[in-house]
Amino acid sequence: MSSESFQKVVNNYLLSRGYESIPQNFTSYNLEEYLTLLRIDQETTTVESPFSYNFAEISPASYTESYQSTKEWVLTAKKRFRKEMILFLYPLWVHCYLELIHRGYIKEAKKIFDMEKDYYMDTYEEDLQQLEKINSLEDIQQSELAQNFVNGKYQVRVSNLSFQIFNNFLLESDYMFLTNFLNQFIDVRHTDINNDELELFDSKKKNNSNKKLFNTKSETSNLDDVDDVDDDENLLFLASQEETDLFTEEKIPEKILEPIDSSIENTSLPSISFYTFFQHQSEINTFNITSDSKYILSGFGDSSVRLWDLFGELKNDSQSKGGEKETMKTKKKNVINNKNNKGFQINKKVKIDNKRPYKCFYGHRGPVYSCCFSQDNKYFLTSSMDSTVRLWDSNKKECEMIFVGHNYPVWDVKFSRVGYYFVTGSFDHTARLWSTFRNYPLRVFVGHFSDVDCVDFHPNCNYVATGSSDKTARIFDIQTSRSVRIFFHEEFKKHGTISAINFSPNGKLLATGTQTGWLSVWDIGQGKAITQTQAHTKSITSLEFDKTSSMIASGSLESKIKIWNPNNTENLCLGEFQTNGIPTYKVKWNNKGILCGIGAV
Repeated sequence: MSSESFQKVVNNYLLSRGYESIPQNFTSYNLEEYLTLLRIDQETTTVESPFSYNFAEISPASYTESYQSTKEWVLTAKKRFRKEMILFLYPLWVHCYLELIHRGYIKEAKKIFDMEKDYYMDTYEEDLQQLEKINSLEDIQQSELAQNFVNGKYQVRVSNLSFQIFNNFLLESDYMFLTNFLNQFIDVRHTDINNDELELFDSKKKNNSNKKLFNTKSETSNLDDVDDVDDDENLLFLASQEETDLFTEEKIPEKILEPIDSSIENTSLPSISFYTFFQHQSEINTFNITSDSKYILSGFGDSSVRLWDLFGELKNDSQSKGGEKETMKTKKKNVINNKNNKGFQINKKVKIDNKRPYKCFYGHRGPVYSCCFSQDNKYFLTSSMDSTVRLWDSNKKECEMIFVGHNYPVWDVKFSRVGYYFVTGSFDHTARLWSTFRNYPLRVFVGHFSDVDCVDFHPNCNYVATGSSDKTARIFDIQTSRSVRIFFHEEFKKHGTISAINFSPNGKLLATGTQTGWLSVWDIGQGKAITQTQAHTKSITSLEFDKTSSMIASGSLESKIKIWNPNNTENLCLGEFQTNGIPTYKVKWNNKGILCGIGAV
């Protein structure tokens, strides 16, 4: 086969897989050149992974030197990080000690033990007495404490930022065996507790004899590494559909919880911006807005997608077919009042006419039903009646990828917090997990008996929630594709199609809205409803928790935006905003805590 014919075959294959940007020429190698390059690539990447490091090559002195260097770096770090990163030192020191004994370097093990025992004596006196008696591999096997370290995971509660700084130091310093200890033997629980409260927590550590410091392998094998989750109770365990607790319990001092509770109770009410589309000829099916409120994305019934620039930085496209003249406005009110005389401050009036810059994107072969921005706002996804999902580059104005897998219209699409993964819901009764690097689904979530109308990612990105026309909501485990929770209204006839769904940022709650206007807030751990109320008289189109998980915004077709307190069933509705007869299609909190609403007439 000639090189031209071969390249043509490859191009046709890539086109069939949805890749549109194809290189014109391919570099060819003979077998010896390819094997040489492959061997070089393997040699340069093997040691970079802490899981493929050869520990037999580590000299005994390296354990002491690496640990001592890490300790000195931690003790000289900034105070706010030092108080958290210092918690990693003790378990790493113990594993260095046990590893040296396991390898037969008893003299070096006793050296690192004697060097540091005075430093840890005040806090871990009982542990040190047991560790000092270990002199052989048999002693390790017979020691309950040593077995806890070897077969379990030592729990450390730190902020995500402190963990990232500490982990990066180990990687940059090439302390691969310490990185392996960190990943294999330490259960890092991310938390936002501040340093003063952390000192209070640590001061009680010695007296808290019931505190659970280790998770066994059986307990942690079903947990995935999690970033950006506020506390350890947000981690879902793999579970069956039976009534079981999904969360571990860990005692937290009440003094830490008190300021958190008081801050929730005294949450100030938000400001609201409301954008209105009007004078449009094509039906608008969906909206979304970036977290910085810079761009608004809209999907139309004529299969087009439009990106509106609220700051005026885009170059305006020519007018689309049909001579449409879409414009946007924000409606102005001074105060939104409710029955308790509470109000929301509204931003200044902003008028956006047809001169406002926008970009048009064409490619779908049917109405566009959903759209979603990536975390950096450089890309966005759209789903359509043509059963495909498209990934667009907002700057290049190009379709980067076409995702094919559903057999019928795709009703909803949602990016994960990490950006690379997204989930879709379709008329074919399934939800599917995708990656932006593959144009085929990675997981298929089956269980609903009707359309999957809305989807959302759990904050830890290990679970997805789905809402369906079968009047139920489900939570699926990404690793196993199994349904681990089912939520439905006790009075089934009142619970219509699930039209909106949203996880709370703390990962504990799930909010669902229906086409009959019912709002339900569910406790994920218990699998039960905290509250269920007739929130609107018409379909709820959008739901979103604020960053503190203390408020829920709901938009509906009844021309009202309402704010709810999921933590107070007696004063559930905090206030409502009349949109002057304009149906609300999207509500979203921006990164400044301002609630943005979008509607169309």
